[in-house]
Amino acid sequence: KNLKLQRYYKFKNSIIPKQFQNQHYYNKRYNLFSKYDQNIQLDEEMLFSVCPEYNAKHEAVFLHNLYKQQQEDKNKIQNPRPILLDLFGGVGGFAIQLAAFFRVFTVELQPERCQMILHNSKIYEKDITVVQGDCFEQKQLLDAVNPEIVTISPPWGGIHYKRAKFNIDELVIGDKKFIDIFNVVTASIVYVVLPKDYVGKINDQYIWENRDCGCF
Repeated sequence: KNLKLQRYYKFKNSIIPKQFQNQHYYNKRYNLFSKYDQNIQLDEEMLFSVCPEYNAKHEAVFLHNLYKQQQEDKNKIQNPRPILLDLFGGVGGFAIQLAAFFRVFTVELQPERCQMILHNSKIYEKDITVVQGDCFEQKQLLDAVNPEIVTISPPWGGIHYKRAKFNIDELVIGDKKFIDIFNVVTASIVYVVLPKDYVGKINDQYIWENRDCGCF
């Protein structure tokens, strides 16, 4: 399902902190976190990788409604706080909004960003369990928490991603093929955030019949 949810606010150039280099993306910091001035933490790469807060809120609502509808269709009793596993934590932009509806576990490879997720989630008064590790190697975690929903929102190539086309079948993240993550994932709902211009048969080939897939 393709949705266009961006709501961008324009700000004049302001003095950019030493840890950042890109003025253009720094000017959009409040799109990423409306509470940025309350000491939100992020790094240079996350300036152009975090899901904008407005988008993340709508995606969280969409997933919440999708889960409710799925449970109603199957005549199941709804879990008031279903478990959701977010496999690409970043600095918590997506996970924070998801935590309004779900009990969230999020995986992030870099220890520094794990601390940023915890810090940022406290600012938004959200409780998130952060797991430091490789998202491709979380079979044990999946078995332990048994999530009803898994979200997969990897970084898509930096500031020039809009100019590129992505072959999902050949995409490599770190030293692993992106499609290999579907050998790990087990959940009734798998939500994959995809770039605008991609090729590949991810929906047909890698999402099982008992799964729902939301794609952007």
